Amino acid sequence: MRPPAQLHDPQMLDWRFPGWPTAPSSPLWSPLRTARFRAGLSQAELAAAVGTTRQTISALERGRTNPSPTLARDLATELGVAVKQLFTADELK
Repeated sequence: MRPPAQLHDPQMLDWRFPGWPTAPSSPLWSPLRTARFRAGLSQAELAAAVGTTRQTISALERGRTNPSPTLARDLATELGVAVKQLFTADELK
């Protein structure tokens, strides 16, 4: 059985992540994961840039933990977006 046609469309695939859409707009993707993906960074690369662990980035992307205000600011700065684009006010409490 062949996969759906859109999986074979080169316009829909990203060379860094075969099989992943180039514009991650799925509601399953957190704003942090979307911004990281668009910046072309792995979890480990982003973690190293902001001085935390890959596991922390993973937990933040999954919504299992909330960032400190300092970490939220550092992530936003590294990704070139506003803090409010990555996290809601409730997540920053």
